[in-house]
Amino acid sequence: AGELFFRHDQFDEASRRFEAIVGSYPKNEVARYASNLIIESYLAGEDYVSVEKWSQRLIEVAQAGLSEAGKGAKSDFIDNLKVFKVGAQFKQAERFDADGKFEDAADTYVRLVNDNPEHEFADKALFNAAIAYEKVKRFETASGIYRRIYDEYPKSELAPRSLFRVGINAEKGFDFASAITAYSALVEKYPKSENRADALYNVAVVLDNQQQYVKAAKAFKNYAETFPKRDDAGEVFFRSALVYEKMKAWPEFIDTLNAFIDRYRGVRAQQERVIEAHALIGDAYAKRNDEAKAQLAYKTCGAEFTRMRLPMTNKAASHAAHCAFELTEAEFRRYDKLAISGTSKNQVNILNQKAQMQR
Repeated sequence: AGELFFRHDQFDEASRRFEAIVGSYPKNEVARYASNLIIESYLAGEDYVSVEKWSQRLIEVAQAGLSEAGKGAKSDFIDNLKVFKVGAQFKQAERFDADGKFEDAADTYVRLVNDNPEHEFADKALFNAAIAYEKVKRFETASGIYRRIYDEYPKSELAPRSLFRVGINAEKGFDFASAITAYSALVEKYPKSENRADALYNVAVVLDNQQQYVKAAKAFKNYAETFPKRDDAGEVFFRSALVYEKMKAWPEFIDTLNAFIDRYRGVRAQQERVIEAHALIGDAYAKRNDEAKAQLAYKTCGAEFTRMRLPMTNKAASHAAHCAFELTEAEFRRYDKLAISGTSKNQVNILNQKAQMQR
């Protein structure tokens, strides 16, 4: 009878009869057939809200119809209805997302997981929810969802990405301590994560911005040494030295630049930086009033520039020129200190020295 109504598009009457069958005979194959017809009538019109509603309703009806002894038993029929319900929720969420209703999409994904925490795509649904919350700038809420992923599904391939996004969102919310904690946890817990390098780099940047220079310098160097094959490894190693410069920690600054030179002297892409490093070492010694070591660094800078045969249009040329200027300045200071005084003989000797130095 229900099927006759269904064939003549009298769905309300058909559904009433089909529901009665599900409630009275939940273990019978006809109940499965009846429930499928109800749901298919809404699937045809892509009415996923009704699909979800009817799936849940039929689950409750079927459960009520089971005997007390059978309630705890596994029911393929009810499991099949749950599949319909989850599918409808996914479709609703996707539609909300496509229509720009991101909060509705996120809420639907979360509801799906809350109803089916053991679903095979639960972690992906949560990840989609978090992304949707980010689109409406609800970063704290998004982070809470990401945390659920690595707390509840730690073996998920999305767990490290979620931890990384927690760090990103914490930065956006100016919660730098939480950002560092999240990034550091990713580096420690997920050594094979594709986001591990970026997480370690972000730790260094955040520490630098927070003026925690000692930790920042170590973090930049750690990044370069941990990921030596990354294109920016050399630049990041060099940056670790510049952090020490901010602190005016000249011994650490010089040591780090020397380590940079030793590591990258033969790397063509870092030739400019190597010349610059020599120049900076010279400047650092000059600031420490160590004239001899400053002059040696400046001479080495010029010699390395010549050895590398870099073009004069290269940025390294300006650093080599700076070193040459400082060497000349030092020579002039020695010239200027020669005072013409004393006996006539002494004055003649000094004048001869000055003349010699002018050549």
